[in-house]
Amino acid sequence: MADQDDNMASDQAIETEVSQKSIASDAVDARPSVEPMSESVTDGASVQAAAGHSLGYYIRWCLLGVLGGILLLAILLFLRLSIAPVSVTSYLGDYESKLAAALPPGQILQLTDVQISLSDNGGMALRLAGIELRNSEEVLLSAPYIDLEFGLLDLLQQNLRPQQIFVPSMRANVTRDEDGRFVIAGFDPGNVSQVMGPPVRSQAVFYDPDEPEFVSIIYGMRRAIQPLADDDLGKRPPRILIKNTEVDFYDQVVGKKRRFSNAAFSYNPSGEDDNLWRIDFAADGKIGRIGFAMAEYPLQAQGEGFEGRSVEFRFADISLADFAPQFADKSQEFQFASPFYGGARLDFDSKGLLVDMKLALDVGAGRIDFGPKDNALLDEASFRFDWNPEVRALVLSQGRVLFGETGGEVKGLAVWPKTREGDVRIAIEGNKIKLAARDNHNPPKFLEQLVLQARIGRVSGIVSIDRLAMIAKEGSVEAAGSMALVEGDLTIGLAAS
Repeated sequence: MADQDDNMASDQAIETEVSQKSIASDAVDARPSVEPMSESVTDGASVQAAAGHSLGYYIRWCLLGVLGGILLLAILLFLRLSIAPVSVTSYLGDYESKLAAALPPGQILQLTDVQISLSDNGGMALRLAGIELRNSEEVLLSAPYIDLEFGLLDLLQQNLRPQQIFVPSMRANVTRDEDGRFVIAGFDPGNVSQVMGPPVRSQAVFYDPDEPEFVSIIYGMRRAIQPLADDDLGKRPPRILIKNTEVDFYDQVVGKKRRFSNAAFSYNPSGEDDNLWRIDFAADGKIGRIGFAMAEYPLQAQGEGFEGRSVEFRFADISLADFAPQFADKSQEFQFASPFYGGARLDFDSKGLLVDMKLALDVGAGRIDFGPKDNALLDEASFRFDWNPEVRALVLSQGRVLFGETGGEVKGLAVWPKTREGDVRIAIEGNKIKLAARDNHNPPKFLEQLVLQARIGRVSGIVSIDRLAMIAKEGSVEAAGSMALVEGDLTIGLAAS
């Protein structure tokens, strides 16, 4: 019995041990079952990564497709505009209204069409075709078309401020009115800026007949270009390019007219190097192609003693007939065809007052005709002037004139009167003036001193010679008389003493 009980106890112990081993074995067997679960998680992340990669790949191709479409559209638009402009006549009334709102009263602007095109410079442009600006009396400006170059967004937003204005051909009227204002195609550019010049003048702030004529022209010019030099670059006009233009200029102050043919004009609002802006102008002259360039520079107080602006310009191939049309008449006995070259610097203070002017003038070789059998061959001449506004004096600091070997250096002074009715007083003096006739083998002679004292009537234009003295070692000659240009004939009357 006891043995049976021991056997039963042993069997229970074995079953318990087996059961425990089975549980342990099940626990051990349960651990590998975790590994398939880890593999399923990894497979899910891989699927998500693959899906993200596919989405990015799709987006990239969509963007490339959009960019390609835009590029294709741009190419097609370029090809279409290169064939012919695209008319947008539906906007014609809107653009006419906006442009007409900026015109002075009494002026009428007409357009035949508004087109989107490629400008001659290759940019996108709004082309105003068949443009004509007129008042009740005359046509002020006309052009086959004018290209206003914009960015694409500017065109879509109808922003009328172009980046550049290009005019391939045009006719325009420019007038200097009785008040000395320069009016361009009926528009007074100086009217949009502050008044320039001295605060008190006899007739107007930009013109005074009592002042020297060139000073009045300088103030009128400075007033006209003032909008080009606005301190705010955004308020300046855009870049302007004009070609093949005829300009009819009428100076009402002196009653003279002049036409400039085949003119070209360029304006750069941002300037070059250290200047604030730059203008270039060219036109056909009487003896060649007139060249003109102008730029503005800032003046610092430490350099010039005052703050302000300096306007500098250069000119070339200008003849006497270009700015005095009466000398273009070939029937006149007095003829002077030598070209003029040079430049000037005009200094203005912060109030726009002309405080200094320096002028360099060079004259090229040419013939001076006084009559049918009276002429002289000029080899060269150069002059350097300095204007002193306080005493109204133009100082000839250096002058050199040569007719072959005859000539020398001179200095002088011209003083303007306080009123228009007075005389301009002139004094010129030269030393060691060489006298050597052409093709003459005799030794040259020398004037130890040459003295000229004269007066020029501002109204009459008559030159009164108070003293002409030629002093040499061999002796001296003095004379007095008058000189005038009457209907193209230069008349001189001298009495020697």
